[in-house]
Amino acid sequence: QDIEDGRYNRQPLWVRIWQSRQVEVGVLVVALGIITLLFLRQSFFIQPGRGLHYWRYGFLVFTTGFVGYYAQGQLSVVNIYTFLLALADDFDLGVFLLDPILFILWAFTFVSLFLFGRGLFCGWLCPFGALQEFAADLGKRLGIRQWRIPEHIDQPLRWLKYAILLGLLITSFVSLSTAERLAEVEPFKTAITLQFIRYWPFVVYAV
Repeated sequence: QDIEDGRYNRQPLWVRIWQSRQVEVGVLVVALGIITLLFLRQSFFIQPGRGLHYWRYGFLVFTTGFVGYYAQGQLSVVNIYTFLLALADDFDLGVFLLDPILFILWAFTFVSLFLFGRGLFCGWLCPFGALQEFAADLGKRLGIRQWRIPEHIDQPLRWLKYAILLGLLITSFVSLSTAERLAEVEPFKTAITLQFIRYWPFVVYAV
């Protein structure tokens, strides 16, 4: 037993973390395999009567509960500029391997972006996006009047997120601490990471 413990302690930290979270990693990999199959065989699943809506709704529940709240797998702009800063400095892959769930999700999202576009992540794997969809669906069921931004206003506003992203990336190279504070424009940390247990202005903004 002592010999096995010694071998375990000599392993890199990220290897020990992956071993300790192998069940979570296994569940996530299987789930990503299922969603990949679903996207590759869209012609089969989207036929009438195949229940694609129920598949997707069930997967969104999984995304919110397991990926988001349990495994803490919400991708964020913070991860992006941390990666870019690492490239500008002495890049160490081991640092990014310390969180296996985020690493797998980022790798999968990067590859799927070229295969299926951003619809896979935004529509299936974003825990906060799933919460938004559940809230919208609940509002309709409760008869709450829906409000849509007019198209002529919505189209220019779509570019706002890219301007914010660019501003955060530039700021991160000047002051990482400032960029982390400005990243609160994303409600992900409040809603997913801290599960709404936070100072009330952050909670109100996320809601």
